[in-house]
Amino acid sequence: MGALRFLALALCTLGVAACAGSSERAPACPRAAVLNDAATMTRFAPGGGRDPLDIDFDVEIVDLASGCQFERKGRNFDRLVVAVAPVLITTRGPANASRKAEYVYFVSLIDPDGDIVSRQAFPVTIPFSGNQRQLTLRDDDPPVTIDIPLTRVEDAVNYEVLLGLQLTEDELQYNRQRSGIRR
Repeated sequence: MGALRFLALALCTLGVAACAGSSERAPACPRAAVLNDAATMTRFAPGGGRDPLDIDFDVEIVDLASGCQFERKGRNFDRLVVAVAPVLITTRGPANASRKAEYVYFVSLIDPDGDIVSRQAFPVTIPFSGNQRQLTLRDDDPPVTIDIPLTRVEDAVNYEVLLGLQLTEDELQYNRQRSGIRR
C-alpha cells in the first residue's frame, strides 16, 4: 500500500476512533524526524581526494511523510503502527564512473527512556542513465512500518522514530565539518 493511502487510512481510522465515544479521543502519534548529522551524505571516489571533482555522489533526505494507526481490542488501544516514507535526492558526482549510487538509510524506534528499541536498514541502489545527474526517490511503496505494542495509549507520544543515512566515520566527520562552516 502506498504511503499516501496508508496515511489516509490512518487518518480515517483515527477519525473513526476519535468519534467512537463522546469523551474518547485518538492519541497523538510519535514524532518522526531525520537526524541532522545523518540527513546528508557525500561519498567520495576511492583514492582519498576530497576535492569537488572527487565526489562519487551526494544524497540528502529532503522530506519525510509519516502517519500512525492505533489498533484496538475491545475498548482499549493496544497496538500502534507507524508508517514513514522518506524522500531522498541523489546527485551523481564528477567521479561517478559506475553510473549508480549505493547507500543505506535506517529507521530507528526510540522508547520513552531514549533507548533504541529497533533499527531497520534499507539498502538503496540508484541507477543513473544517460546524462542523468539527479534522481528523487520517495520510498513509499510500501512505506516503512514500525509496530509499537502499548501498555498505555498515552505512552505513544513518548516514542520517537528517527531516520538517517548510514554513514562511515569519515562521512560523519565531513558532515560535521560542513555544518560547522555554515554556522
